[in-house]
Amino acid sequence: MTLSHATEKTLNYFDLAIADLHATIKANFEQLETENIFEDVEKELHAVFVETEKRVLTEILAQYDIDLPFVIINEKEYWQVVRCKQSYTTASGSISILRSLYRAKNETKSLCPLELRAGIVEGRWSPRAAKQALLAVSQITPSEAAHFFRELGGMQPSKSSLDRLPKKLSSQWEENKENFEKNLREQTEIPSSAATVSVSLDGVLVPIQGNVVIPGDFRYEEASCGTLSYYDGEGEPLMTRRYGCMPEHKKMTLKAFLAKEVDHALHCRPNLKLVKVADGAKDNWTFPDITLPKGRSVLDFYHAAEHLKKAFEVVYGAKELKASSEFIKYRSILRHDEKGINKVIAHLEYLSRKHPK
Repeated sequence: MTLSHATEKTLNYFDLAIADLHATIKANFEQLETENIFEDVEKELHAVFVETEKRVLTEILAQYDIDLPFVIINEKEYWQVVRCKQSYTTASGSISILRSLYRAKNETKSLCPLELRAGIVEGRWSPRAAKQALLAVSQITPSEAAHFFRELGGMQPSKSSLDRLPKKLSSQWEENKENFEKNLREQTEIPSSAATVSVSLDGVLVPIQGNVVIPGDFRYEEASCGTLSYYDGEGEPLMTRRYGCMPEHKKMTLKAFLAKEVDHALHCRPNLKLVKVADGAKDNWTFPDITLPKGRSVLDFYHAAEHLKKAFEVVYGAKELKASSEFIKYRSILRHDEKGINKVIAHLEYLSRKHPK
């Protein structure tokens, strides 16, 4: 995108902001006594700096605005239709900016040069605020994220805003998914000390109604999830990328994506050892064994232990103490003994002969 505009000299508002900050701190804290609750002092001091940061950001963001009769964007004329204030969410909190909107002849959609130049996300979020919000809701629920941001004392987006943001960006992602995924893949740096790359595939049941995930006991379908992880020569984890897709027959979308990720990793670093990790489900092994390059196949410890527990429950009874004690014993052998796998298999074969039914 190219955008023509006039430039204005930046005002010297930094010195004014620092002077006000100094005066506020001096007025609020020079009479501070040790009897004050330190948590309150810490919170109040942070709020003072946040307000100054918001003031500076307001002045800086205002410089991205263009107040001219018309502008040229991508060799097309857009004429100013209105000039009004708009609130934006920054990492420090909400700020209000006077900005101009422009519209091309015979078109109904208006463009905002300020938002285009500053990289405003979804007409509201600053780039940094959007990244922080997306990171939060990728780890916890929107409700928990809203509470988390209130405790931080910077921006304080609502639960509904945090819920809408990833959904809006997801729709844009899907429209150009192939290019976005390719660019993201090429930008990812493989750790220099990586000796092994592991790929895993699994599924998780989610309640579905009309292709929408909802709480409660409804129809369940299997969503797909996977990881790509790098380890050093000692087996220590260096980096993990996690992926997930909504329910789909045979997990085809995620399988194709993981295959591209593995191919890219081995193309960049042919010396990497490939390890393929999954549970005992047949479909999860058909993909890595047939589609992916040759490598070592591994049943992950969690699922191996899960099946081991069921074996002892079959022999001794699910509620019997003997089943629990034997499971704990052989789970430890399986995990810590170098010959644990062979010992566990031998013991299960012995139990199958002793208890043939």
